[in-house]
Amino acid sequence: MQIVENEKKGKTRCACRQVYLDSLHMNYFIKEIINGDPNAGSKARNDVSAILEGYGLTPLLLNFIHNEKDIDRKNRSLSEKVRENLQLRVEWRKRLKEVNCGDTVVVQFPIIRRPIFLTNEFKKLKRRGAHVVLLVHDLEVLRVIRRTDTGWLKKTRIRFEEITVMNDADHIIVHNGSMKKHMIEMGFHQEQLIELHIFDYLIPNFSIKEKNDHQNKDIVAIAGTLRVHKTKYLEQLPENVVFHLYGVGYEDQGQKNIQYFGAFPPDELPMSMKAGFGLVWDGESSESCTGVYGEYLRINNPHKTSLYLAAGIPVIIWKEAALADFVINEKCGLVINSLNEIHEAIANVSADEYYEMKNNALKISEKLRDGYYTINALKKIGL
Repeated sequence: MQIVENEKKGKTRCACRQVYLDSLHMNYFIKEIINGDPNAGSKARNDVSAILEGYGLTPLLLNFIHNEKDIDRKNRSLSEKVRENLQLRVEWRKRLKEVNCGDTVVVQFPIIRRPIFLTNEFKKLKRRGAHVVLLVHDLEVLRVIRRTDTGWLKKTRIRFEEITVMNDADHIIVHNGSMKKHMIEMGFHQEQLIELHIFDYLIPNFSIKEKNDHQNKDIVAIAGTLRVHKTKYLEQLPENVVFHLYGVGYEDQGQKNIQYFGAFPPDELPMSMKAGFGLVWDGESSESCTGVYGEYLRINNPHKTSLYLAAGIPVIIWKEAALADFVINEKCGLVINSLNEIHEAIANVSADEYYEMKNNALKISEKLRDGYYTINALKKIGL
């Protein structure tokens, strides 16, 4: 009887000790700082960093110099590349030594500076009992690698840099079900992959009242990079729809139904757009989303979708885009096959139907501006 009681006491002490040890576990995230400026990265990356830190994760700061020469690997000699990787390895090891058994590290992927040694560092983390979580922004293995003008050497490098690193992650937060399906086909395990659903979009000092003052159902906004290589379809926009364009790289062709408003900082753009719908389209044609960027819409979550919805603007999206299901399920916009369908699609939306879309977009807006989808993905992992 005494032995049984002692065993119970021993189990109780072990359980209490485990609870205590679990409480000591730390959750970290890698925060890459460019040229000493923590805000020099993209809007999407900066928002994720802010959400992770607000959720209680501790940032591990990686500071590096980033210049125009670094962008093109062809301009660097082999010795420069080796020296750079050695410097990056020192920096990574210095930060990761703080991570202990049971801790978790969230890494935004791909890394801005892609060191070739990273897979080894992740393996070391896992050997000492830490967990690695990757939050995917883009996967070149699903985009650039499909381009006919991408050389064999570059394809090999991308596969090594992305697939080998992802194989060492305990969990990977992917954009949506379509990206998850593609990665399962590539050999990743279903339980390893967590769906984000849509990127969050933080907006400081957002005002719903101001946005409602300017809504016009018949105006369609197009925001983002407007350079020809990504948005050649702009040359074929239908003339029976009014478009408001926001972004860099637009070459005005003098179309009367198109107004170009220039580029705005990401935090200011949602308050600057005056439109009833926001268009999510990419590629070379107005008939369908074609080309590398168009086809990538079948897999990824375009950040401009989050921009429109965070601003409370319903979206118009290609019917075969990965996010089309989200738009349909949340009733926050329209899906189309061709840009030539826009005029009729908008005309068929009654005042009551638009009011519902608008309200649904505003409900999603609140979630996006609170980091709901990122935090929900973290909770699924157990953070």
